[in-house]
Amino acid sequence: MFPLHLVCPLCPSRLPVLQRQRRLVLPVHSLVCLAAFGLALPLAISLFPQVSQIDVNLLEPEIAAATDCKTVTYNKGL
Repeated sequence: MFPLHLVCPLCPSRLPVLQRQRRLVLPVHSLVCLAAFGLALPLAISLFPQVSQIDVNLLEPEIAAATDCKTVTYNKGL
């Protein structure tokens, strides 16, 4: 997968129209960033479930000692 954080810097340097008309660099750069983040951010957030479970043994000792459960459920918090 192509890293989307490289799209924004490369786009203005590759287009000859933007090299001739420097006033268009900021609006085009903003639109490219908006499109890249609009596509990539929801995909990145959806890769991991909102609610998940973890074994108590994997927690910090003081938190694990506070419960007698074997697994705990946590919310990702977005």
